[in-house]
Amino acid sequence: MSKKQYGEQNGKEPPKGRLASLRGRLALRQDNGSQADYNTATPGWIAAAIIAVTKQGGAIQFGYSRDGGVYTIVILLDGEIEKNYVKQSEGIDAFLEGIYTAFTSGDGSE
Repeated sequence: MSKKQYGEQNGKEPPKGRLASLRGRLALRQDNGSQADYNTATPGWIAAAIIAVTKQGGAIQFGYSRDGGVYTIVILLDGEIEKNYVKQSEGIDAFLEGIYTAFTSGDGSE
């Protein structure tokens, strides 16, 4: 007697893992060119934002919306979480510069 496959036993295919699901979404949106991409950001602004937030004892996380069309930047500071969504049209560099300015103004940093 041969071993039954998952689909034969359950009448459906196994659920996709998170990584496989992400790869599927990435493949679908590569055609339309509306994907946000941190490669377009100036590396210096990314580094400046990281340094400014962490210098104040916070943490910063970079990601994308589910459809990949919007940048997501999450800042954790003093137990508070601030989620930011940045459209491509708003410009990621301008937003990162704003983070840097907000976190370094008044602390004596240049």
